[in-house]
Amino acid sequence: MRAIGVTVRRSPWVGEDPHRLSDFTIIGSDVWIGYGAIILSGVRLGDSCVVAAGAIVTNDVPSNTIVAGTPARIVGARYESEDFKKHWQILESKGIKPMQDGI
Repeated sequence: MRAIGVTVRRSPWVGEDPHRLSDFTIIGSDVWIGYGAIILSGVRLGDSCVVAAGAIVTNDVPSNTIVAGTPARIVGARYESEDFKKHWQILESKGIKPMQDGI
């Protein structure tokens, strides 16, 4: 994963607190994360989702959605349903696999 200006936290909050650092953050395939976004501990980003610049992601993000804001909320879909299927056919033909268990 290449990320410039993106924070993936090991804690489920912004700030300092020594508790609960064990929840993993899971990032699916074909995910775009904007500059300055913060992804908190325990969050799962579904395949082909987009996180807007500066968003603070506190909850799971379903596949094929666009989230923005603080806290991040769903603002739209990345692809229409049929286009999403075609997009994944192309990705899979190039060897890119979706998350095994999805969201």
